[in-house]
Amino acid sequence: MVSGTVALMLDVNYCLDPKEVETILKLTAVKIDTLPQNIQYYGKLGAGKLDAYEAVKMAKDMADTYGTVEVKDRILYRWFYKLETAPYEIKMINNDVTGNARLKFKARNNIEILSGDYYPNTGGYIDLSINETLALDCPPPPFNTSKQINNKVYNDNNEVLGASSFSIYPNPTSGLLNISCKDEIKKIIISDITGKTIYSKSNVDLKESTINISKFQSGIYVVSVETNSGETKNIKIVKD
Repeated sequence: MVSGTVALMLDVNYCLDPKEVETILKLTAVKIDTLPQNIQYYGKLGAGKLDAYEAVKMAKDMADTYGTVEVKDRILYRWFYKLETAPYEIKMINNDVTGNARLKFKARNNIEILSGDYYPNTGGYIDLSINETLALDCPPPPFNTSKQINNKVYNDNNEVLGASSFSIYPNPTSGLLNISCKDEIKKIIISDITGKTIYSKSNVDLKESTINISKFQSGIYVVSVETNSGETKNIKIVKD
């Protein structure tokens, strides 16, 4: 699940370095140290429970031209946190920064501390800076070369992707999800991250299908497609 989340993070912001990926996962994790049954293990349970949606959202906010990265409601008393590539603005809300926590944040326009306590001990620090020249100047991955025209996805050779396999787009999406396949589609099932079926349609008997998922809750889903020839494919999607 963590590896899949990291892949989605790099899909929306391929300029993140490993330390920033780690930072985003930690800053968006659901805190579990303060649960009654975990108090005796306080400080020994890692950063918390993975929140895939929030991690991908923060990675995307880092890359958006005028995106706002919110660091909020965090108890930071250890580890090094780095956000530098290349957020427009960062807002810090209701955080408790103590101990040897080390924060190094950069933004192109502004960084605001709106609320919270920020008093790291000796060895810890908070380094905030503005650099208008920050940019996503890393080379794009060689496989990220497709384009979408008139609801079809093409590669650099103007070949329709999905002509010999499955194609699901756009991903992430906030509304319509298009599914295309070389063979006729027999069944489509969409499940949430826990495996619960959210949508199911049988006997599609078409090579292309469009599903409106605008009413789905934001998060990660798995689309399972089965063709009449017996081929199956499972693809993760993100609902904004």
